[in-house]
Amino acid sequence: MTPEDFVAQVRNAVVEQGSIGDKDLLESASAETVSDPYWKRLLTLYHSLNSYDRNTFLEILRQIRIDTLVQLFCILDGVCTLENSPEDFELKTMGDGQKINGNLQHLFLGEDE
Repeated sequence: MTPEDFVAQVRNAVVEQGSIGDKDLLESASAETVSDPYWKRLLTLYHSLNSYDRNTFLEILRQIRIDTLVQLFCILDGVCTLENSPEDFELKTMGDGQKINGNLQHLFLGEDE
């Protein structure tokens, strides 16, 4: 797997499919049917919004997914460091052992533009 393939697959799984899942879950669930207090509050909020504000809310969730991946790729690439972690990360594929990190954040942001 190339770094480009990895970034594309992560983007699809986390951003695209995750965003579809968010919308499906929020649209189909009801605060009355869940027991978790967090989900009750979230669903109550979501269902109180008009259509425009619901779309804005979903866009915000999507952007949070993107921002989180940018930060994760930054860490994996060694651009950002974890506190008290002197180790560098090396992400390799099992098949050919090719290193795929080092440019993931750039690839992701380039694809996101």
